[in-house]
Amino acid sequence: MSDLKIPEKLPKGSHDYFLNDFFAAGKTEKNIICYYHDSSLEYPIEMHSHEFYEINIVVQGRGAHYINGGKVYANEGDVFIVCPHTEHGYFEIEEMIIFHILINDDFFEYFNEKLELLDGYVSLFHIEPEMRTQMTKNAFLHLKKEEFAVIIKKIKELMSYKTDVVDRREVETVQKDESGDVFINFIKESIVFQIISLFCYYYTNQIKECTKAKKTVDIDLTFEYENLVVGAIEYMRKNLFAKITIKGIAENFHVSIATLGRYFRKVVNKTPVQYLLMLRIEKSKELLTLTNDSIVNISQNCGFFDSSHFEKCFLKTVGLSPSRYRELYRKK
Repeated sequence: MSDLKIPEKLPKGSHDYFLNDFFAAGKTEKNIICYYHDSSLEYPIEMHSHEFYEINIVVQGRGAHYINGGKVYANEGDVFIVCPHTEHGYFEIEEMIIFHILINDDFFEYFNEKLELLDGYVSLFHIEPEMRTQMTKNAFLHLKKEEFAVIIKKIKELMSYKTDVVDRREVETVQKDESGDVFINFIKESIVFQIISLFCYYYTNQIKECTKAKKTVDIDLTFEYENLVVGAIEYMRKNLFAKITIKGIAENFHVSIATLGRYFRKVVNKTPVQYLLMLRIEKSKELLTLTNDSIVNISQNCGFFDSSHFEKCFLKTVGLSPSRYRELYRKK
């Protein structure tokens, strides 16, 4: 394999992704579809995108994952969350097997309230994917040996209820399941929920271990500080309503204010203060356009000191007063 030439880019797929309309076209009543992709199917998986979330778990071998214009090496135990409309593909280096979990919107609508409570969920499904183009190395989830064993066991449990498409060549012949086996589908959805919950738990521990390492040893690895920034951003988003301080955030992640600031500038090219203000302004825009809340309540719900402070920051950032912004952009 030493003479294998690994391309810098993959070609764009010549056809739409094989399940792009599978959920939307009513060809299945399922909210999740799971299958293995190995050498019996074609590699590389050319660049493609789709309208649903996809979880990719490298269960064997190694390869390269091309995503958002970049390339990262994918090894056994790596987990990638692929957001809707994100172009990506894979190149096989050595006997690569990827387990795919395709997830429809209805799954998230059903489980979202519970998922939002999990530490790590916002980081894995929103922050890390959004920040990939800004990071020098993706802070994706890397499963440890014992974690990987647990997930493989869950995958086997999931696939024991074999009612899914497992080969893209079979898709055109799959018809809507008239038997309507809701019970089996719900069991499978519950197992996927368990897998996502475990990922959140493992990812949170991954971030904690990075901060613990920084507390004891001065190791300035890209992987470590990018994980820390992702974790700090999730902490900010979950506590926007509170009057949190940068000092409090730094203490929560066991780093100094100066270290936290240095990491933020490396990853997102903003200071923690600037990033926190940006999140608060974005949240206030949402509340101004989607709710009838008063300016006073919105300022409190977004963590500003008072309505006067909120209006001053909003005007400086947006160029409009909150009331004028609401007037112009209010959603009917």
